[in-house]
Amino acid sequence: MSAHSPRFQYVALVGRGEDARVAQTLRVIAAHLAQQGCSILVQQTLNLEFAVAVTALEETALMERAHLIVAVGGDGTVLHA
Repeated sequence: MSAHSPRFQYVALVGRGEDARVAQTLRVIAAHLAQQGCSILVQQTLNLEFAVAVTALEETALMERAHLIVAVGGDGTVLHA
């Protein structure tokens, strides 16, 4: 792996986008990860617009493809992830 390639190429972001605090945090994390060269994956059910490119996948495909999952929210979100 080169010095400029990310450790985690595909990063899944999960959280309840209906919560404004979670939505804002997901957007900030997505922007940071995109700057690091990561591909951002989200669930198709996440109804949230991002300033960077994201790939929406069904839950099973998301979990199979992701190298890392970042869960934003409470205990339920973390347990689900």
